[in-house]
Amino acid sequence: MAIGNIKRPEDSTSTAPAAQPRRTASRFAGVKSSKPQTPQPPVGRYRFEVTAFREGRSPVRYVFIDLIVREIFRDGTGVQVGDTVTCMQNIVSDAGVSRVKAAFVAGAGFDRDADYDEFDPNGDFIDFMFGHETAYCDLPDEERTTLIGRYVDADVRRGKDTPDGDYFRDWDWKPVADEDQAQ
Repeated sequence: MAIGNIKRPEDSTSTAPAAQPRRTASRFAGVKSSKPQTPQPPVGRYRFEVTAFREGRSPVRYVFIDLIVREIFRDGTGVQVGDTVTCMQNIVSDAGVSRVKAAFVAGAGFDRDADYDEFDPNGDFIDFMFGHETAYCDLPDEERTTLIGRYVDADVRRGKDTPDGDYFRDWDWKPVADEDQAQ
């Protein structure tokens, strides 16, 4: 049905509920339409390519790291090389925030937090990758880097069961050497 063929309330002969007082702004203003969520990977050991970083609520604050499966080293039943998957991490607690940092430490090619912290002592790079204005934005383009397109390894383990019959994923991130990154 095209937009011009929608029956508008003034054209309707049906009895509609009484109109409520008009809000100053619709709660749908500026909201993007929802698409099916990218699945999380099953238990296994993988090499991923990082494709995007997103934030959201579901109903608490989460971050999402979108990944393409590039290699499956172990298990991975139900996923194939080339599939897109998501790491979804609750960030309402320090534990969740530290798990996101672990992804960045490994994704940036570091083995230790201390080495990563020399590169990003204030967390500006992480916030920048999630689309926030930070001091990192002030760097000249040639001095900025990104994790988009970089490879990172991860062991995905089964966490606690969820009420909907799925399970939480525990991610153990490992760096991929620069010489093994995509060219």
